[in-house]
Amino acid sequence: MASNNREEGTLCIGIDFGTTFTGVAYEFQKGGPEGQASKIEPRCVRFWPAVETAKIDSKVAYDKDGSVSWGREAANKDNHISWFKLLLLEDGDLKSHLQSSKHIKESAERLESLGKDPIDLVTDYLRCVWEHALFQITEEQGNKFMERTPFHVMVTVPAIWPDYALQRMDRALQGSGILRARPSCKDTTYSFILEPEAAAFASILGLGKYETLRAGPTFVIGDLGGGTVDITSFVVRKENLELAEGVEGDGGLCGATFLDQAFLAGITKKISGAKYKSKKLKAWEKMHPTDRRRVLEFWENETKRKYYDGAGRVRFDMGVLGNLRPELWMETDELNDIFATVYKDILALFEVQVKAIFESTGVLPKFIVLVGGLGGCNYIYEKLKAHYDGRIEILRERSDASWTAVARGAVIAGSNKQNREITVHSRVSRYSYSWTKHEEYDPAIHSPLDLDINDVTGDAIARDQMVWFIKRGEKMAVDSPKLYDYVRHFTLDQSGVISFSETIYRSERSEPPVRLAENGTKYEGPYGEALEDGFCEFATIDMKTPVPVEKLPLRGNKDHKHRLL
Repeated sequence: MASNNREEGTLCIGIDFGTTFTGVAYEFQKGGPEGQASKIEPRCVRFWPAVETAKIDSKVAYDKDGSVSWGREAANKDNHISWFKLLLLEDGDLKSHLQSSKHIKESAERLESLGKDPIDLVTDYLRCVWEHALFQITEEQGNKFMERTPFHVMVTVPAIWPDYALQRMDRALQGSGILRARPSCKDTTYSFILEPEAAAFASILGLGKYETLRAGPTFVIGDLGGGTVDITSFVVRKENLELAEGVEGDGGLCGATFLDQAFLAGITKKISGAKYKSKKLKAWEKMHPTDRRRVLEFWENETKRKYYDGAGRVRFDMGVLGNLRPELWMETDELNDIFATVYKDILALFEVQVKAIFESTGVLPKFIVLVGGLGGCNYIYEKLKAHYDGRIEILRERSDASWTAVARGAVIAGSNKQNREITVHSRVSRYSYSWTKHEEYDPAIHSPLDLDINDVTGDAIARDQMVWFIKRGEKMAVDSPKLYDYVRHFTLDQSGVISFSETIYRSERSEPPVRLAENGTKYEGPYGEALEDGFCEFATIDMKTPVPVEKLPLRGNKDHKHRLL
């Protein structure tokens, strides 16, 4: 990282690899006291192949010769693969609505036909993004600067990703060339940062909340992305902005892609109903691709973000036919129905989060901050503002700042590592974690089905009792590990240094059963529905005795002498 020499520093590069779009932001962090995160103003790569925007499509296509197309160029090909970020997860860790998603099924099928795995795909895509981003940054900063300046790369990841998904992402980074050695400077370093935390960093600085956020209030970050909407809350613990995740975050499949699908269905239906009035109109599927593209671009650039309830009907140019240019008007109620398809789900996610915060703290959150591409949508902003009027303030940055918040926040977080102006004190666990233990048998507590005798100690025990040392929804300090006592017995005929292991189990339930035999079953949810508890063997801890067993303390009576660790 940066040294104390003002002439030296680090180029911090944030990569927001999203489900539907990817963004890259960067800024040079000076060394010494001037290298403060609050003084960092990240810039975004804005010139991508075939398009000039702040983010590029997360899409890849492979030609017959094996060459890779990516971004907007891949999006124009019928065989492109999208949503492949989610393929890094096992099916069991995808929510049910994601498992049934058409996008994911198609991408998995195309990937299988290519004989590639998701890590290959992510590796190829990140390599293309990285090489192009470096080319753009070099154009601005110059070859000499780029050759001698160390890089620190911050890669954003979802808050709910399990460890194995991070390991797969790590393998993709290693293969992408992002960490390739550069002889003239220090090795490139990198870190992962949770997407909601990156969004929080960008929002706090971008909205100037140093002056208005004091210790105590909770604020909610709503990351309204292309595929998913993720809602996370943070509590300000100290005036220097020490943050703690408030309650467990949530998310849903109601992002901008699904709004686009609702518009496409709406305008197709509108054309079908209007054709009998005007022979100039062609059915959507029979329109020239150029005309369809113009309609979709008008929706994307002029309607989706600018429209709000009450703005009035909107005219769509449907194409050229001879000297005539057909037109179609979408009425206010038709547009409202289109936007309502995602808004109702987005509002439901916010309502769950707000209710959880109120139940936990006794007060409502002070702010809801909208980020992500759909965070710039006027319809959603105005609807939320009216819904929470007088109770919760709705904030957002204008232009494309909300769309790039996660990438910019990653840069701020990377720069923040040196002086820790903003710190994340604790996070909320998304799962419960446990190991098993043989407990002293108590008929008032334990099931007789678990009764057994410990051959080593001679004690009556209850076998395979779950010790849930972390519960779902529990706040876990980032820098302070939790410590637990551990006991193991050895027979007198055992000697030397002995290796052994313990299995760590994971459950999606906040109050899992205390018997191993009762886990891995369905349970009743808050609305009476049957839910899978997501119980599995999560990890294994390998251990060994710190000294030969014969040097451990001797315990027990004459019939059951044993060694104790």
